[in-house]
Amino acid sequence: MVLLLQAGQAPEGAPSYTQTYEVMLRGQPAGTETVSERTDKNGNLVSTSEHDILVSDGLETKRVAFTTELILAKGSQAPVRYEMRYTSGESHDSCLVTVAGNLLVRTLVRGSRKSEKAVPLQPSMVLLESNVYHLYEQLVRKYDAKRGGRQMFQAYLPPVGSDIPAALTLLSDEDVTTPAGVVRARNFKFEFVGLTNALLSVDKSGRLVRFYNPDQQLEVLRK
Repeated sequence: MVLLLQAGQAPEGAPSYTQTYEVMLRGQPAGTETVSERTDKNGNLVSTSEHDILVSDGLETKRVAFTTELILAKGSQAPVRYEMRYTSGESHDSCLVTVAGNLLVRTLVRGSRKSEKAVPLQPSMVLLESNVYHLYEQLVRKYDAKRGGRQMFQAYLPPVGSDIPAALTLLSDEDVTTPAGVVRARNFKFEFVGLTNALLSVDKSGRLVRFYNPDQQLEVLRK
């Protein structure tokens, strides 16, 4: 029997969206990020990703691999749970964020050490990791295109266990050349306010096409 699905539908547990990105440092391939999304039985959005990146300190280059899982609540898109776990090396360090009432609780495991930190969960809060690039799509979903201009958010950074101001500003549309071909994209200026700026480009569905940080000589492109 052949199961025919309407557009946008997928069997429970099956990915409804998958995408791979190429990470470039100083113009050279340095790794990949692969993300998939599904809807769980409660209607929550579950996003998982796998990362494999080469990191150099100028003396040696090493491979860093890790996985993430983010669960966003049905409707509100508020964070429910986030976990990042290293799969390279021997320590298998991890970072877990859960919600307890009106608090975000972060549990950080590094080697044999474990620490917890809690902060108030704010309505404008978006959970971001600087090197998990598909997470920036959350800002685009929350951005009010009718209002436009520079809009502020609170970016919660799991490894740090605290939040900092982030801003998104709508710029212009352009054709972006990627390994997957030319994609018509909408550009935003992204800011970790007072720290760094980047160019964030998304397609008409708000999906990441390109992330470019000139200060870090970092470019992430859809494959």
